[in-house]
Amino acid sequence: MSSTSDETSFKTKKLNSDNFHSWKFNVKMYLIGRDLWDIVQGKEVLPDNPTDKQRSDFRKRDQQSWSSICLSIEEGLQIYVRSCNSGKEAWDTVCSHFEEKTLSKKIFWRRKLYEIRLNKSSTMESHINELKTISEHLEA
Repeated sequence: MSSTSDETSFKTKKLNSDNFHSWKFNVKMYLIGRDLWDIVQGKEVLPDNPTDKQRSDFRKRDQQSWSSICLSIEEGLQIYVRSCNSGKEAWDTVCSHFEEKTLSKKIFWRRKLYEIRLNKSSTMESHINELKTISEHLEA
């Protein structure tokens, strides 16, 4: 994602079918840094009887969060967010797709956990990172 000159640059690998957990963390940190995370989480909402300025400011920030999320997804997966109308909706849609809580997903990740072995060609650090990633999938 590119940024304007007064914002810090945000560069992360776009969401693909293999990197959801790292993508989720990176985009969350980016949104927190831009003070947009509460909008995405639904904690910050438009107040009752908002003024035109409040409505405009909220809409602008919501669109920033929506844009940040959608532009950080590979084109092939953008189908999940094309019909969304807000940052919260886009975030919830992506998370519900990648964090399916089906029995088959649980079995898949549990099997990966039981089958993982330290290869001679890999380092202990990469092995531990892989274990942590699998455990994050199971936790989710």
